Amino acid sequence: MKKRILFIGIVLTLVLTLVIPTAAYAKSDTDKTKVTSGSFAASDTVIVTNGGQTTQHGLKVTTRGEIMQSLIYPPYYNGMSITSGSLPILNGATLYVNHSSEITLSPSPTYPTKGTLAGTAINTITLTLRGGSKLYGLASTKINGTYDGNTYPSVTDGGNFIITGKDGDSFIELHGSLNAVLGWNTDFVSTGTLVGSLTINGNYNIVTK
Repeated sequence: MKKRILFIGIVLTLVLTLVIPTAAYAKSDTDKTKVTSGSFAASDTVIVTNGGQTTQHGLKVTTRGEIMQSLIYPPYYNGMSITSGSLPILNGATLYVNHSSEITLSPSPTYPTKGTLAGTAINTITLTLRGGSKLYGLASTKINGTYDGNTYPSVTDGGNFIITGKDGDSFIELHGSLNAVLGWNTDFVSTGTLVGSLTINGNYNIVTK
């Protein structure tokens, strides 16, 4: 009987020896989680590389699948750059935006082929970091601008966005506002396309384990 009690005592001692350090390690591992938060602002030069599929009914114009992305043209254009705050992962990152919009044309009384435009858009965003990690997001924006026949001398597109994803052991969330200011340009596409600046600013949360 004494031997049995001794045996049970030894087993319990071994179990406690194994379990207690494991629990302590689990707590220690949880404590290693690091959360970093802050504000940021960044800018990029962007170009519309695909006009998408457009249908028009009277003065209503619907576009699906227009593509706007970072203009990469070294050494002049190299992707996104941070303008304030501390979020170095955005330096050199590139944007790819799939843009679907509905706008209304307001023709000039004097020149019917010219006028102003206004509408809204839903955008899906892919943000590729320099190391290759991809973050994904959505933006809801309002569009204003001018048109002249089939060209668009000036367009602004701004609203709110949220972008999330993983980069290595870190989960990243970005949210805030974006604003694109575009103009008609023939330097990169002979037939012309929209080119301009895009700025984003807001807040970030990075959780690293």
